[in-house]
Amino acid sequence: MKNSQQTAIKRFLIPTFFLLIVSDTWVVWQNAYADEQPRELKFIVEAHWLNKQMATHSNNLKIIDVRNQDNYKISHVPGAINFPVELSFEGSRIVSIKKIRQLFRKLGIHNSDRLVLYDDGHIKNAAHVFWMLETYGHEQLAVLDGGLPAWQNAGYQSTHEVVYYPPSKYIPTITASRLATKMGALLSLNNPNVVIIDSRQADEYEGRKSRAQRSGHIPKAINITTDKLLDETASLPKLKALPELRSLFNHIDKSSLVMTYCNRGKDSAMTYLIMRSLGYNTSVYDGGWLEWGNDMQLPIE
Repeated sequence: MKNSQQTAIKRFLIPTFFLLIVSDTWVVWQNAYADEQPRELKFIVEAHWLNKQMATHSNNLKIIDVRNQDNYKISHVPGAINFPVELSFEGSRIVSIKKIRQLFRKLGIHNSDRLVLYDDGHIKNAAHVFWMLETYGHEQLAVLDGGLPAWQNAGYQSTHEVVYYPPSKYIPTITASRLATKMGALLSLNNPNVVIIDSRQADEYEGRKSRAQRSGHIPKAINITTDKLLDETASLPKLKALPELRSLFNHIDKSSLVMTYCNRGKDSAMTYLIMRSLGYNTSVYDGGWLEWGNDMQLPIE
């Protein structure tokens, strides 16, 4: 296995600057919500916190509903604007920086805005938009635990009124440390400081099922499925309690660089969100198994 990995690395050797993907100098963004979290999850907020911010007319707060347009029109958090999660994709990859600039300017979002994202409560869709925004340099972000169901279950009102903001001059920037590439994943195979997490289901990780031409997983990847992050006993979708979430990742040293992947990006983005919230230095391999599993020259297990 080592010989095949070394051969693959030589075949894909590229200029030094691509090593930023697995370097020890990844940037950890400081988040404005850090001192306000009742659950001590840096990027996760609760419905009562959001309601309080809205009641006090918190400066620069904007709420983004990432569900599809039809569901948004039926009911949403008052004041929320709609950015369907599919707009964060181009095919199975992250949307281009040019497209995001156009979309966010049209929505009236500013670089200084404090954005709270929510979905149907299963976190994956909001997490993908969260990761995309971190990749494009937005610093003040949070995700609503439980999404719209949690908001409504807490007794807060929802509305069908559509909100519009004046166009902005939003300028996204690339934060390379949040976006891992095929080359970054390949180089990490021989880097003991990099931990790779496969967020797909066990039958895909173990090779019994695959959405790519080949079955299995990236060598040295460990399998932590996203269903382990949710409280299955709750009546509505909700993240597990903080001690349980910590226990899932306790075996991973926080000095490590963590790279997550799945098939299309939603599951790995959810893992990314939780690990970032717990203080890990994390990126998402955007190509995921759909790219790796279809490249016959790359090693697999």
